Amino acid sequence: MSLDLGRFISKVYIKYLELVYKTSKIEIKLNNGDIIKNSIIGFWHGDSYVMNLLMKELSKEEIDVAVVVTADKRGDYIEETLNYYNMRALRMPDGIKMKSFLRELNDESKKENSTLVISLDGPLGPLHEPKKIGFKLANTSEKNFLATKIDIKRKITLTRRWDNYIIPLPFSEIKFSIVDFGKVSKENLINFNIYKEKLKKELLDDYIEIMNDKEFVAGNI
Repeated sequence: MSLDLGRFISKVYIKYLELVYKTSKIEIKLNNGDIIKNSIIGFWHGDSYVMNLLMKELSKEEIDVAVVVTADKRGDYIEETLNYYNMRALRMPDGIKMKSFLRELNDESKKENSTLVISLDGPLGPLHEPKKIGFKLANTSEKNFLATKIDIKRKITLTRRWDNYIIPLPFSEIKFSIVDFGKVSKENLINFNIYKEKLKKELLDDYIEIMNDKEFVAGNI
């Protein structure tokens, strides 16, 4: 991708977000407003685009926020969008550089009065299967783990993508419910398969339907 094309995509990306923001009703539900200023926040990868609207709202509160994004070309315009909203991007590399990045990520998560945002099921899925990394960061940093549940009245869902990527439409109603899961214990990490099912049950409206399709017995969690 050329530099000029990348900048053009970034501008379109931001302009469209601003259109959605100005024409939509946006609500943020959070029981403790202070906790978001020093926490780890997880979100589904398919909500990546609409999450920028939450980032815009957080920027009004002058909260120090760093967001983990991909290191590929797509990450360039994501980073530019985050910078536009006064957020910082942490570019996740592939291969040999990953080890040093994880150390950097661990240090970042421990910063006081700072919030780290990371995809629950990214960067490559499977869909709605949380990875352990965000929860490990919450454990080592001793910060609360929060996760977003997003309801959008008008949207387009790209079902051919693995993450069911969502594009919000203008003149919509968007509700961010930020669920506080509290501190993540070592026991939660050891029994992560059980812990993540409890999280999915809280965040996914169609959880029971999904579990029935998998012949999952709810009494086992």
